[in-house]
Amino acid sequence: MQIDAPLRNSNRTAESLGKVTYVTKPNTSNLVAGMIISLLLFGGGLSLSAYMLWQGFFSGVHRSQTAADTLGAVAIAVLGVALAIGGVFLFRWAKSMFGFRLSVCRDGFYFVRGGVESVFAWNDIVQVRETVLHEKLPLAKGAASKLMPTKTSRSYTLVRCDGMEFHFDDNVIARTSLLSGPLSSAAKTTGFAWETSEERR
Repeated sequence: MQIDAPLRNSNRTAESLGKVTYVTKPNTSNLVAGMIISLLLFGGGLSLSAYMLWQGFFSGVHRSQTAADTLGAVAIAVLGVALAIGGVFLFRWAKSMFGFRLSVCRDGFYFVRGGVESVFAWNDIVQVRETVLHEKLPLAKGAASKLMPTKTSRSYTLVRCDGMEFHFDDNVIARTSLLSGPLSSAAKTTGFAWETSEERR
């Protein structure tokens, strides 16, 4: 759903939100896992690229290889570079989240990330987009997959009156209900839009 109302500035400060109710932060184990995965992506991507370029241009083993073989090697090498770049972005995100703190207050919430404070007052929020994901555990395929339990997770994207967005899920804060609960209550009193969609995988 698009927001048709004109954008307006948000000039609220953390102090204007009232007393802090509680403070939450990301799950440390998720961040550590993210950093490990990012390093694997980076190292694996570069290794794949180097290997395919060596095989395609410098090996000397496949003298009879065709142009299609060379193009295939280049395509896989490009994929490896993309994986490495993805690893860099994931590492930077996980590193920045180690200092992330979110404080819920009476009249809104604020968070600090990378030394920058962002304030979301309840009456400055214009929309919440909630996504409910139902995901089958990938341990079986075909008919057997129907017998596997389903994992349900929720993620949220908040839109502030000036267009700034904030996305959170259980990777950003340990329990999404710590923020989604107060958000739900605020939606009833301030009337900002709440859109819910469901996805199945």
